[in-house]
Amino acid sequence: MSAVSSSIPTFYLDISRLERRLGRSSPTGVDRVIFAYARWFLETCPDRVVFVRRLGGRLIEYQRHRAEQILKMTGGNWDTGTNQTQSTSRHLTGLVELVASCIPRKNGSPSATRVFLSLDHNGLERAGAVRQLYRTGDWKIVIFIHDLIPLTHPEYVVPATAPAHRQRLKTISECADLVICNSRYTDRMLHEYLGAEDLRIPPSLVAHLGVECHWRDDAASTKSEKPYFVVLGTIEGRKNHLMILNVWRNLTNQLGDKAPHLHVVGRRGWEAESVFDMLDRSEALRGKVHEHSSLSDAKLSSLIAGARALLFPSFVEGYGLPLVEALQSGIPAIVSDIDVFREIAGDTPEYVDCLDGPGWADRIAEYSLPASHDRARQLKRLSSFKAASWSNHFSAVKAGFSAHLFVTFDNQEALK
Repeated sequence: MSAVSSSIPTFYLDISRLERRLGRSSPTGVDRVIFAYARWFLETCPDRVVFVRRLGGRLIEYQRHRAEQILKMTGGNWDTGTNQTQSTSRHLTGLVELVASCIPRKNGSPSATRVFLSLDHNGLERAGAVRQLYRTGDWKIVIFIHDLIPLTHPEYVVPATAPAHRQRLKTISECADLVICNSRYTDRMLHEYLGAEDLRIPPSLVAHLGVECHWRDDAASTKSEKPYFVVLGTIEGRKNHLMILNVWRNLTNQLGDKAPHLHVVGRRGWEAESVFDMLDRSEALRGKVHEHSSLSDAKLSSLIAGARALLFPSFVEGYGLPLVEALQSGIPAIVSDIDVFREIAGDTPEYVDCLDGPGWADRIAEYSLPASHDRARQLKRLSSFKAASWSNHFSAVKAGFSAHLFVTFDNQEALK
């Protein structure tokens, strides 16, 4: 008999971001995390998960069939690249309002543990529901932190985001029983920030994100007579598209028709007007650079499969899911030499300083060659690369829940 017994809780999982984004066919990394958690809880403990959304100081419970409909439509949108929106919030019915302090305990048990999971940052700056749960004293609150970029690199975000993120971190400090970080880098940034602000540092765990085979290594590659590269992600300042486009303009001037092509995959974001101007008006890039605002997983698989490499020139990232997805699918990558990429990808990709335009041009030109020796060497390294799986991720989560919250997912474990 252990000194502290573990209880079997009911988990309240906020999936409102997926509902809000039903009109999007291309997921972000945060979207994939929430989707993975929802599926995992349905598979692991379907009778002990409640899907909710926050509304002010309240939680709203989705009826199970509505939650499953949101998940089904979300996965379908990503697979096909379509935008099914019939179940957006104005059409969803069957929502049961739950006042946070009065949510009935599972099976009426007065001792049942309740765990609330917030898997995205949205709403934590207001935190009405989270704070109300905290004040009751009988909830465990778990919050997932994806990055601290608005605080460490505020120049890359909308001005209002930095003070909002500061308030989110204050909420986490005051209310969280456990924080899940996607990388050791994010965990380090969290500890450094809270320590510098003299705020409480809650317990945390690190669990690398899992990789699914939505980029299939057997996908038929996009047909192209010219070698091409892919850069993937929202078009915004911190992704460093401007440097890559200037590299491409120089390559085009130097190589003419022999220059490789570039596929820019991602929605247009905030304060990247110089990039948009180049994409829209540069004659030098016309016919060499191709923009895709939205691709289904199937089309992205096909495009990636034929690429000479994925390019990931970001100034800063909290993780870098496209990088490990590419490497796991056997696709070489040329990436910025930043801490988190070293953490999640080791020595496998080709690293270049994010400010070294000539260095990027040199690597791109080399990888364009049909018999590129450096690309062949990376392909050899790729044969031994193994990304984290969602199974690995949730093993770390389960261990953290047991150690810090004294809860378990397993009936037998609770009896030990």
